[in-house]
Amino acid sequence: MGGSMEPLIADKTLREEIVGVSAVTWWHYRKNGMLPPAIKFGRRYYYRESDVERWLAERVGRTESQAE
Repeated sequence: MGGSMEPLIADKTLREEIVGVSAVTWWHYRKNGMLPPAIKFGRRYYYRESDVERWLAERVGRTESQAE
């Protein structure tokens, strides 16, 4: 177990600072399985940085293909 842990992004940070949606929209995303895989510690959710990057890339790709 000598490797380093991957950075985690807090749920609130992802919602407010990276995605920029309301708490209600975020709840809807979570309820409908529209968020990256989460790690739950107590009552808080965290996301692996690599999962967030992949999820954002998929969302951008989906948006670009819808615009065509």
